[in-house]
Amino acid sequence: MDVQAKPILRVGKIKKMGTATFKSVSSHLNRSRPTPNSDPARQKLNKTLLGDPSRPLEDLALRVYKACGIDPRKLRKDAVLANDIVMSISPRWFRPENPDAAGTWDKNRLQAFEAEALAFLKKGFGNRLIRVDLHLDEATPHIHAVVVPIMPSSDKSHFRLSGKDMFNPQRLAAMQEAWEKRMSKHGVGPRLKGSRVSHTKLKDYYAAVDSMEVEARIKAASTIKTDPPVKGIFEKSADHQVKVDRWKKQVEKAARDELRPLAHQAAKGRLYDAERLSAESSRADATASRMRFANLAEQYQELSDRLSLSKDQIDRLRGANVRDVAQRLEYDGPIKPKTNAITLVMEANSWTFKQATAWLHEQFGPETTGAAFAQLAAADPEPAPLTAGDRVKVREVTRQLDALQASGYRITIFKEGRGWNFGKSDKSLSKDLLTRDEVLASIPKLSKLNIGGANVYVTPADMTSHYVLIDDMTPAGRQTLKERGYAPAVALETSPGSLQAVLRVPRASTTPEAVNEFFKDLNRDLGDQAIVGLSHPFRLAGFTNRKEKHEVQGRFPFVRLLEAVNVTCHRSVQVIKTYAQQKLGLDWKPPRP
Repeated sequence: MDVQAKPILRVGKIKKMGTATFKSVSSHLNRSRPTPNSDPARQKLNKTLLGDPSRPLEDLALRVYKACGIDPRKLRKDAVLANDIVMSISPRWFRPENPDAAGTWDKNRLQAFEAEALAFLKKGFGNRLIRVDLHLDEATPHIHAVVVPIMPSSDKSHFRLSGKDMFNPQRLAAMQEAWEKRMSKHGVGPRLKGSRVSHTKLKDYYAAVDSMEVEARIKAASTIKTDPPVKGIFEKSADHQVKVDRWKKQVEKAARDELRPLAHQAAKGRLYDAERLSAESSRADATASRMRFANLAEQYQELSDRLSLSKDQIDRLRGANVRDVAQRLEYDGPIKPKTNAITLVMEANSWTFKQATAWLHEQFGPETTGAAFAQLAAADPEPAPLTAGDRVKVREVTRQLDALQASGYRITIFKEGRGWNFGKSDKSLSKDLLTRDEVLASIPKLSKLNIGGANVYVTPADMTSHYVLIDDMTPAGRQTLKERGYAPAVALETSPGSLQAVLRVPRASTTPEAVNEFFKDLNRDLGDQAIVGLSHPFRLAGFTNRKEKHEVQGRFPFVRLLEAVNVTCHRSVQVIKTYAQQKLGLDWKPPRP
């Protein structure tokens, strides 16, 4: 029996309002909303094992209520309407030959898991089980089951709805033990007795990484204890001081070398602890803000009925800056390349066209895009022709910058050990910055520099966002990053097997000190363990990596753009918030909406 392969069973609550409702759970099961950890290419492998996916979950639950004589109109506003059960096994059980190969599984073991889980659920809940789905599009196969918690009354005269009683600590422990016993015949080891079950995808070795203990060891760790050089009788004081300074540097370096492994282990402990503490609230803020706007739908419908906008005014609203609109909406999901302001509001809030235009008119006004139209009219209608290679670069850099959504970009050129900034000086920001269009217009010049042996880097600069770089990642590290809920705006392959990822984090929701600690710890865990400086340049897509070590028969690898999504990393916000509260002792509170 593999004692490292653990059975997993987690029970959640579905209520009328909050982070988990019938609507939100149904959209997750059916993949009708973006799912960060899901691979779209494998969503077709998902399947419903029980229930009708075309029918709303609420209708299926109402059918059970009716059969048991329960009037949903008489339920408390905060009543648990149903429970969401998640069942799985540790990843190594599904893929014993290669535990790190996320998204793969042994066919026979998957069939055993599916059959055992469905039989276990049917036996335990019978007709109270309204939906069971097997998800294969995430890192590890798992099952979602929705149960209506119908219980008999104490005198058995009628039925009642009580998730609290159905899944009280004693019943939940018995249920977990039964699931464990059922899977033991398939080589699944026992759970850690007394451990709390949580819906998280942290590494199994988290329990062995106690950051407090490691940091205590660092403080108590011995350093190289040698005596300073003794001054000679005829030695000049200045010469002796040079020797003392050299000795100090050697001692400091030896101490750093001795403590570095412990420091890296402590970094992992801090990061995993922050991820664990923020796991339950990682989606709460985004869900709450969307619900807040959903509740305004009726108000803006009434406003739209009284509002009469001309075609020109609607065109101006449509042309409003999408990024500004997303911030005003508090929307942090992906934004498609051709999305305009009106369609963004409609999709984010599930509003009609009239509701969306009414909201935009109130928030931004009919003249919001005057400057944008003027800039468009002044643009050069006939840009200089591009080579085929430059056209590819323009396409890839456009995707990269549209995902980053910064107000300015610093382009840095490195050649033969020397670096300099390419572009103009914008004194208002005290940096050499280019706009998105200026970067694209500069690609022919940058291509010549690149062909001449220079490396091309970009650093986004923005007053509303931090850009957290994870440098020198492996493909497995990138997969781990996604499994833990992080959503990169950009991912690049800078050379074979070496990747960079960039997380976009709103400044208003975080503190700079906490972001910097998070940045360093995340790199120590998954990327460059020696990286410092949060505002760090990274590769510009489409150009070649001109480092000599990557040259093969006179050719250099291209920087490939693996991922470009206009998305805020909400998971980072929650973890950084925990850093601020738990690690730095800061009294951090989210900004008022």
